Amino acid sequence: MQYAELLKVTLKEPPGSAVELLVRKKYDTYALLAQRNAVFYYTLRVIAGVCATLLPFVVSSWPYVASGLSIAVALVTVIDLIANPKFHWQLYSEATNLILNQA
Repeated sequence: MQYAELLKVTLKEPPGSAVELLVRKKYDTYALLAQRNAVFYYTLRVIAGVCATLLPFVVSSWPYVASGLSIAVALVTVIDLIANPKFHWQLYSEATNLILNQA
């Protein structure tokens, strides 16, 4: 059942009511935040993985590139630990699921 149909069936409010609009707005906000945090999470993981994979191959040939890759891995790791996008992705994803289940 799609989101719009679910709202019509479960809320028993007239279409376009304030309750329906508020629920839809919150759902859209949480869905967008979940998607953004998922992209952020996987982007950080890919950057760290690629840099860490390339690092052993460039250490002896290009020391400046190796230093840059090492710094990138360290920065991405710190950003991941501080921002914690996986937690926020799970939080907003669960919020959207709860809205759908409660609506």
